[in-house]
Amino acid sequence: MVTSLKTLRRLYAELGKYDQVWCVAATLAYLKQADAEELRFFEQYRSKGLARVKSRLTEENWQKHLFHANEDRFISLVLANISQTVIAIRAHEHREYGVKRKDRRDLATDQLMLSRVFVYASQVLGVSMPELYLRQDWAGDMEFVSAREKQQLCPALIVGAGLLQGRQEKELAYALGKRLTLLRADHVMRWPRIVPQVSELKAFFLAALKLVQSKVPVKPDMEQAVAERVELLRRFLPPQQMETLAEVVRRFFESKTEADLHKWAIAVDYTSTRAGFLLCNDLEVAILQVLSEPIAVGSADPKDKVRDLIQWSVSEEYFELRGHLGLAIG
Repeated sequence: MVTSLKTLRRLYAELGKYDQVWCVAATLAYLKQADAEELRFFEQYRSKGLARVKSRLTEENWQKHLFHANEDRFISLVLANISQTVIAIRAHEHREYGVKRKDRRDLATDQLMLSRVFVYASQVLGVSMPELYLRQDWAGDMEFVSAREKQQLCPALIVGAGLLQGRQEKELAYALGKRLTLLRADHVMRWPRIVPQVSELKAFFLAALKLVQSKVPVKPDMEQAVAERVELLRRFLPPQQMETLAEVVRRFFESKTEADLHKWAIAVDYTSTRAGFLLCNDLEVAILQVLSEPIAVGSADPKDKVRDLIQWSVSEEYFELRGHLGLAIG
């Protein structure tokens, strides 16, 4: 791989594509295979803090350049159409999550570094900002919860000591980029407080299919779980959303008859890791964060995520995103 990267760097240099040269040099530097010239060029243009972008990601950027190839778009579309209903079903009062609504952060004026990076990440990724709460007494880092006040739904992110203490700006950008990716409508059901297990995610997916086409076959060991969720969706899915879901399910069956939810969940983990790297703009920082993350069921192996980041860091997809955001040098 190193030989290929060296050849690639020389080719980009000959073509005058200096941002690509820098990206390859950055990857070689991480691999400890950069020569003196490559290392000097990499360090010269390496940002000390967050590099300010000139644009935001569009849905086309996400679909063409950021999503991992294994992230089945039909699964994403089906889940996107039921996710807000599932969030509403799982809603509880703020006190059940250990927070009070009066303590939410005012992101328009908050000078806490976490809040500033949070707003930055949300804007770059084009993801709506939920309410933000801090819990110094909680040892975890961040969780998304479906909070409500009376009948008003108030989705929220709760940040604990694990993310508040000892994090530099780039490290926060990676962490928030990864987690805010999971606030997209097509990813939000990956949050443990919403759908704890991939098996339940599959039950909701099959329920969505079965709600539209009642003859969808379901294995005996999942029949009860799917039937319960069919009833939930039938009761709470808004009529206009049902129309959209019916069209998405029709397209799903035109293209395929099976869906691998475990493969999809792992691909979402790859996608969110890429988003974290894109935001922090530092391969070494991103990989160190990847290797420090706890391994959860339904997530990719850290070594595989590192391998994907290294490959993606010298890909045309990554170069396109850097150009769109205004991160490219030269």
